[in-house]
This record gives sequence, structure tokens and C-alpha cells, in this order.
Amino acid sequence: MARRIIDAGFSTKLWARRSESLIPYEESGAGFADSLKALGESSDFVGICVFADKDVDEVIDGDGKGVLYGMAPGGVIAIHSTISIDCCARLESLAKSRGIGLLDAPVSGARRGAEAGTLCIMTGGEREVFEKAAPVFESYGRTIELAGPIGSGQVMKTLVNMALFSHLAIARTAASVAEKLGLDVEVAKRVLLNSTSKSFGMEMLYGVLMKDPEFAAHAVTMQVKDIRLFQEICRNRDVERTLLDALAEQSSNETAALTKKF
Repeated sequence: MARRIIDAGFSTKLWARRSESLIPYEESGAGFADSLKALGESSDFVGICVFADKDVDEVIDGDGKGVLYGMAPGGVIAIHSTISIDCCARLESLAKSRGIGLLDAPVSGARRGAEAGTLCIMTGGEREVFEKAAPVFESYGRTIELAGPIGSGQVMKTLVNMALFSHLAIARTAASVAEKLGLDVEVAKRVLLNSTSKSFGMEMLYGVLMKDPEFAAHAVTMQVKDIRLFQEICRNRDVERTLLDALAEQSSNETAALTKKF
């Protein structure tokens, strides 16, 4: 995503919790901030990609040391992480008190979508803030939607993830049953990937998870977090447990088993 922003001609400054993440950008023309506050001081738009609520809170607030405290009024913060609605609402309120707009803007499309600039960006927040952010979003996104008030992007993203995890569960079951039925594993793989069974989940199973156990283990952690977020949202809005919940949980279990097998 950072590469797409740079290539679109935006003056860009980067900061990362792991310094090695910045190495690929040393010859990109981008600058580097030595602190979160310094990043805020040099930015009118900040996109944040970290893991969970506490990580987002650390980057934005950080007990007065976060990016928010360097930004000038009129700036925009976009949370691309998948986190809780409560965290988004609290940080939006804090940002507003300093004249800063904040959006929750989780993305879907994985690494290849970011590289191609075809991500789906699901956004929650005020339309005026969304319109300010849109030119930057367009550098790495193709489907860019304002889903509603703050938190709406997170609601949409957890639903998207539940559907994906369900597809993964079905893909893993199909692969496992093919093996148990005595089919040639490689033949089954080619057929499943090149017939009406083909899906993003099937491609991820064979193309990523089975090839990279380390990433698969990380994926399980992300799945568990996102399933809990989805279930929390549904409980708070009196939505009964759905088939997506069950299939998504099965997907986490199947992916965990996958890391041990491969």
C-alpha cells in the first residue's frame, strides 16, 4: 500500500515498529520519521496498518506520544486494521477533539490486491472526512465504499472475513476428503482450482497456506481475532449465531491442523 501511495506521486513519510519493514523503501524517494509524533507533524493523511486494538491505540494515542499529537487540525487518520467498533469510536472522539478526522477503513484483497492497487476499502465515518481521504485511497483501492458512520467499515470487514473463512473451511474439507477417497492429491488440486469449485479460499489454501506453515500459523491468530470481533458485533446487535460463525471456527481449526501436517 505504501508503494502504491509513493508511485501515485504523494509526498510520503514512513514509520514502522520493525525497522526492517522500511528496508524495501530506502530507494523509493519516501522519507522516514523517527517517531510517531514526527510522522504526524509531516502528514495530513496517515494510514495505519497494525494488528489489534492495543496496537492501533499505541500508534494513534500512545499516552500523548502517538501520531495524533503531531498532526495539524484538518488532517485525516485512516485505520486499515481490523479492530473493534468501540476502539474506533473512542479514537474518533479523541481525534475530533483535536480537529482531526478519523475513519475506520479496513481492506480486503491481500498482498496481491495491494500490489495491483485493487483493494476493497470498506469505510466508516463522516462523508466529509471520507472525501478528503478518497484521493489517497484511490492509489491502492478499486472498490472504495463509505458503509456508514464510524465502525461500519469494521462491521463490513468482519462479515467479509467470515465468508472467506467459511470458503477456506469448505476448501480444506474438499482437499481432505479427496485424499481420503484415494484420489491423486495433485490431480485433485488442479481440478479444484480449475473448475466451478474455484474460489479465493481455494487459491489461498493451495497457493499460500499449504506452502507456508509459518504464515498459516499467523493466519490462525488473525482468524481467531476476527471471529471474536464478528461474534461480539452480532451479540451487541441481537443477531443470532449464524452458519458463518460455525464454518469460520471450523476454518481456524482446519488451518491450525494444516500447519502441523505441512
